[in-house]
Amino acid sequence: MTRVGWEQVRAVLLADGWHAAQRDTFRVGPIHLTPPEGKGEPVAWPDAFAFDGTDGEKYAGPLTSVLAIDYATVEPTCCAHDELAQRLHGELVTVEDCVTVRFSHADRDFDVWLDATGHWCFVESGQRETAKSVMTSLPEADVDGLMSLMMGELKAVWGRGRPPDPRDGRDHDASPLS
Repeated sequence: MTRVGWEQVRAVLLADGWHAAQRDTFRVGPIHLTPPEGKGEPVAWPDAFAFDGTDGEKYAGPLTSVLAIDYATVEPTCCAHDELAQRLHGELVTVEDCVTVRFSHADRDFDVWLDATGHWCFVESGQRETAKSVMTSLPEADVDGLMSLMMGELKAVWGRGRPPDPRDGRDHDASPLS
């Protein structure tokens, strides 16, 4: 399967032709069109796209109207899972045919993986089927952003995890590799 991150989209082919997209503006998700007061009913597109064109225009519509995309190729960061496992003091496991980083925090195990769109998700281990995972908009290469977001979420819900290092008082759960 080819994975294309939203940040890679350079142009979108719509029925009227190609439209160049400003860097990092392409996104997919629900869009709700709300008419002016008294001018009709709102319209919802549950599967929609939006992006800012390089021509200053803003584009949005049902995802089915996208005929093709032009995207930038990026070198895969084959070591993102490895780096994450090392930074979280975790291990690489395979869950549902998906490379997963399993780690412990506050005496609980958690799984982190890339979803089909190439964005990171995480949830308490063993609850992938029953619990709603935390889905991020972070691409595979943004391990620093993932660490920051994930540690914030985990500490808010489960507490600090490992105590600060007595030598310097720093929170090493969220620190990058030296």
